[in-house]
This record gives sequence, C-alpha cells and structure tokens, in this order.
Amino acid sequence: MKTFAYLPVVQQDIKEQNALEEKRRMEQMPKGSVLRQLVWATQKSQMENQQRKKNKTKYKGLEI
Repeated sequence: MKTFAYLPVVQQDIKEQNALEEKRRMEQMPKGSVLRQLVWATQKSQMENQQRKKNKTKYKGLEI
C-alpha cells in the first residue's frame, strides 16, 4: 500500500486557488441587472469593513 504524502499539500493548494478565484470574482462588478450590482456592492462593502476591523485589531498595539 502506497502512502501519498503530497496529497495534503495538493489539497491545500487547490483550496488556496479556489479562494483566490473567489476573491477575484468578487472584485469584478457583475454585468446585468442593477439588482445584482447592488447585491455585489453590498457584499463587497461588508468584506472590506471586515478586513478593516481585522487590521485595526491586529495593529491596535502598534499605533504611534
């Protein structure tokens, strides 16, 4: 029986690639209805706010 030591590394790489694809997709405004664009803008705004909060708490002690 062979063991595939590289399998977890490959699976991790696939997950990272999927996350990057999702991020790129979210950065591009969808074409089509105004409703879809509005939903996209709301989701993107929420993601940006979460990232700001995360960065603010991460660097809270480093403020000059």
